Amino acid sequence: MNNIVEVHIDYIQCTAEIQAWRVVRRTGRTEDLRDFKQEILLQIIRSAPRYDNSRSRPKTFIAMVARQAATKIIARLMSRKEGIIRNAESL
Repeated sequence: MNNIVEVHIDYIQCTAEIQAWRVVRRTGRTEDLRDFKQEILLQIIRSAPRYDNSRSRPKTFIAMVARQAATKIIARLMSRKEGIIRNAESL
């Protein structure tokens, strides 16, 4: 595991939790909170090798990756919802 993950695991978990709740607030899918958190955690861990300490501080990098992951989840879920609504309206 990358050093940034080992050193900042508590911050990573907290940030993933906060962003997962952001997804829940936007989508209303409380039952999927754990799945959202896990998906965000995995994205942070996968992105860790790209961290460059000359470009940002570790916590800034972690926060931005988590926020971007949450935004992608929201966009994915909202586009599915839009497609379902369009299909229902065409019936």
